[in-house]
Amino acid sequence: QTPSVGSAGCFRMGEHAVDEAQEGATEAVASLRRLAARAAFAEKAVDASPGRPWSEVVSDLYAAASSAWHVRVHLLRAEFPDMHSLASLLQRCYEALQREVPPSPLSLASLAAADIGATAAPHEVEVLPRLGGEAACTFAGASFDFAVLGGTFDHLHSGHKVLLTVAAVVAKRGLFVGVSGDPLLEAKSDADRLQPWGVRAQVVAEFLARLKPRLPLTLEWLGGAFCPAL
Repeated sequence: QTPSVGSAGCFRMGEHAVDEAQEGATEAVASLRRLAARAAFAEKAVDASPGRPWSEVVSDLYAAASSAWHVRVHLLRAEFPDMHSLASLLQRCYEALQREVPPSPLSLASLAAADIGATAAPHEVEVLPRLGGEAACTFAGASFDFAVLGGTFDHLHSGHKVLLTVAAVVAKRGLFVGVSGDPLLEAKSDADRLQPWGVRAQVVAEFLARLKPRLPLTLEWLGGAFCPAL
């Protein structure tokens, strides 16, 4: 039977849909290849000068985020009038670096449209304001001889890193960090999934050493309401 005009039109539309699906599959495969080709680690310097448009800073952060699975960003030339402005800029940078992956459920179309190879968030990010040397950031807020803080610091995340960074910036002679021990964590619903104290303390020490290596650091085990005197 000779196809009618209507059925021929449907046949052409069907061919077009197949072509689109094949094109989407090709683009999705290319995106996944870019994802697999990402480096394990990358360090990037980002100019955060006060007069630079934020959109340009974000563009640099996005480029850094798509370059590797572990990304360390060094902020240059930023000016912080106080600790609140420091914390705010750090949080905005972390949010830009930890963009969401394409919407769920994943499909060939969503993979191709979002280019997951370029937009999948890195597994680990650090934002370190340069505190000395060429192109260093400046901090005009209150500073103190010593800073003291405490926490669990399990699987160090961006909130921990902002807190530790601000404390290190305002401290001139030393930083004391209390890391919660087992007695303080027994009541937690996920206590069995927390990292051991030694691992959490080491990660904190290593992060601070990269940020401000000359700042004396004291790590204390926190086991109850009454802890070692500092």
